[in-house]
Amino acid sequence: MGTADSGRPATAKDIMSRTSSRPRAKVNLPLIALWVASVAAAVIGYLLMTMSNTNQAALYTSQTGDYGKLFAAQSGSTVGGLLIAVGVLGVLLALASQVIARTKVATPEAVVADSSPTDIDYDEHLVDPTIDLVVPVDEPATDAAAPAASDERAEKTVAAR
Repeated sequence: MGTADSGRPATAKDIMSRTSSRPRAKVNLPLIALWVASVAAAVIGYLLMTMSNTNQAALYTSQTGDYGKLFAAQSGSTVGGLLIAVGVLGVLLALASQVIARTKVATPEAVVADSSPTDIDYDEHLVDPTIDLVVPVDEPATDAAAPAASDERAEKTVAAR
């Protein structure tokens, strides 16, 4: 059989670890299926549209009144055009997913705070002790004082000019 690096006989684990350490070719079967289906839809759509357009042109030149064939040819052209659009969209999706599959996105490392959450006094940062948050009940709040204060400021501004 062979020997391991340490001089002892090679085991199945040693042999398997050497063979499995090579990079394997990764085949993305769903992506291949998307490419094939997209190209097939576009090709079938092209063929259907060109055949239907040819049938329409033949009906117009023969000047027969076979409306069933005319409507079938118009429908075939429409469906063929839609299949081309679906195929092109599928090719774009396959291309985008292949780019995403090949690009390795680096995950950001977690940010570790210097202090634990128990060291922070949240009340200290949220409450300003200089503001009186309690309104006395016996003094009614009026809106008449607010316009007077703004009038005084306006007079001072006009006088300063």
